[in-house]
Amino acid sequence: MRIIEYISDRKARVVDENNKNPGILLIKGKPNERKNGIIKAWVIQYDRNQGLYLYANAYFGKHDISQGLTERYVGILRKMFDHPEALVDTDISVLKGMCNRCLKKDQWDWFTTYKYLGYPVHPVLREFVADALVQRNKLRTGDYVGLPEFRRKYQFMLSSILFHLTEELEDENLYVDIPIPDFDQIQWKKMSYASRRNLKIAERIFKKSSLFSLMHYFVTLEQEFDDHFIQPFIDLHRNKLSQTSCHGVRYQRTHDVLVGKSRLTLGAVNFLRAHIKSNNACAKSEAVRMFSDFLELKRDAFSELCSLIAETRVNGIPLPQLRNGLAHGDVDVTVHIDGAAFDNLRSCLLDPPVQIFSRILSNSLQDSVPAKLDS
Repeated sequence: MRIIEYISDRKARVVDENNKNPGILLIKGKPNERKNGIIKAWVIQYDRNQGLYLYANAYFGKHDISQGLTERYVGILRKMFDHPEALVDTDISVLKGMCNRCLKKDQWDWFTTYKYLGYPVHPVLREFVADALVQRNKLRTGDYVGLPEFRRKYQFMLSSILFHLTEELEDENLYVDIPIPDFDQIQWKKMSYASRRNLKIAERIFKKSSLFSLMHYFVTLEQEFDDHFIQPFIDLHRNKLSQTSCHGVRYQRTHDVLVGKSRLTLGAVNFLRAHIKSNNACAKSEAVRMFSDFLELKRDAFSELCSLIAETRVNGIPLPQLRNGLAHGDVDVTVHIDGAAFDNLRSCLLDPPVQIFSRILSNSLQDSVPAKLDS
């Protein structure tokens, strides 16, 4: 981007040379400015009201959260969700500071923290800081009444960062090559390293916080479904898919997943099942038609698997709705999550008769892709 003018030693007005977007550059250290005021920077925020992008020129903000602070955050957040009566006023102060660093952008890990919180908009961050101040003062007088509502209000942010930090904290001694109990050794090896790691983490942390171990299962489910059905199709037809288009709005979501433009989520699975059987969908999207042909003899097994994912319920909630509710902090969903929910979800994924993971792995289409494509 090009520097237009310096506002101060630490700020400058800039414009993106590629798309002409105006913005403000936050400067750390001495800018590595090339000829004509050109400088490399990265986007950290967009101000919709002013139509301005906020950029940074250094790695400042992107550093990892320290081990000590990670352990402190995780300990406080686990108390918040599992044992709120054990919280003290300084715990709330730490959470307040966690969001304050995202507003002030004055710490080496502020952007990492912001990302782990789920990129909340700044008004929400400011409201969190204000509400945390109220809760901290109440705890000093022994008043815990407002904590459940505080937790529900900011469930999305707090669950998001706990999910990310727990992954980092639980990474040692996972022994991902050894299957979890009752998991077939051969099928275990078919799973990606990330999926095996997620399952190990889910099993390990359940006793500490059952609410968040569920997300590890859902992340693994989406990853394995994508790895064994969608990605083999994309790998085999990559050149053709780049030239396909969709002529029906109702099929666009499925089309985008199949050409690699959108990430697969559980919510898209049932659409996949319906569209591969629809003549109209196959006519409107060449990608849908090609995927239907790609499934061949496994089309019925694939459809049955999609139906299981869409219709299986845990504590009365369909899996896609449960996954989205957890990810977005939907109180109507999270209120139903308890130890029984973990056991039920685990059973649906691993145990007969449903065995969703086993069905994915035994019907995998990875072998449909020639080995030379892996090189």
